[in-house]
Amino acid sequence: MRLDTISIVPRTLSIAGVPDSEYHLDFIKAILYWKQKPSADSVLLTYRVFPFKLNPVAQHLNYDSVSKIPFRDPTKFCHQSIWFFKGNV
Repeated sequence: MRLDTISIVPRTLSIAGVPDSEYHLDFIKAILYWKQKPSADSVLLTYRVFPFKLNPVAQHLNYDSVSKIPFRDPTKFCHQSIWFFKGNV
């Protein structure tokens, strides 16, 4: 079960009345996995979070936004030289 949208600080999760051996926490994704669900219908959770997500989704460029940008064909050679050397090289 997802607890939060940002990452949880490791070793700060506390579940009242539930021993640590009955659950596993993925603190980066903030997902709680029960090894054995508690018999109570609700539990009290306390934890601290980072001010950011530790594994944010990163995407350099979206293809849809790049596909409409005009560009030159890199396979065509430009015959105009921009380098002029005079004298001995």
